[in-house]
Amino acid sequence: MPLIWQFQHDNDPKHTSPAVKTCLQYQETVVMNWPVQYPETNPIENLLKIAKKKLDSTKTRNKEELWENSKRRGIQFRIKSVKL
Repeated sequence: MPLIWQFQHDNDPKHTSPAVKTCLQYQETVVMNWPVQYPETNPIENLLKIAKKKLDSTKTRNKEELWENSKRRGIQFRIKSVKL
């Protein structure tokens, strides 16, 4: 059974512009229904806040150091590239 991905955003006006809607439709992206602009209920914002707090004490100078510092502090990122 293939994985079904859903895109989640906070309905900020820049995320719901006609250009963004057209792009998401073109990519056949399923968009999750989500409350309007509530950062405290947004798991992505909460995750990034925790990651930033853990990494603020590091002296990161480049991308490689960022990945190494992230690994040392138990932060793992999974990135799927999207072809536009």
